[in-house]
Amino acid sequence: AMSHSSSYPAQLNFVIKTGDRLPPLRIPLLDATGLPRDLTSVANIKLVVAQVVGGRRTVDLGTMTVYGHPFDGIAEYQWPATGLVPGEYLMEVYLNHGMTTQESLPVNSYYKLTVLPHL
Repeated sequence: AMSHSSSYPAQLNFVIKTGDRLPPLRIPLLDATGLPRDLTSVANIKLVVAQVVGGRRTVDLGTMTVYGHPFDGIAEYQWPATGLVPGEYLMEVYLNHGMTTQESLPVNSYYKLTVLPHL
């Protein structure tokens, strides 16, 4: 089972340099029991980020796609050309099941994104 402490395990921690398009962001989505979240019946996957400092203004980065087999629960995001301002971000993934129900992952925490500046 996955621990939900305040530290960020490797599977929740991502790093990219600002403006880089590759590698795409691939997040292994896990359900509350720590198993891969089956994405077969999910209508839409959305990625939302907020900078850790500066009032936590939330930015909707748009749609993620299923990477590989839906049973494996991996969502992929293609970075935009503009890039994010360097800094520390928290990320959530929203799974939409049609019009009404929405589910946010990770269940009891956040994904963490570090955007590095270029030298």
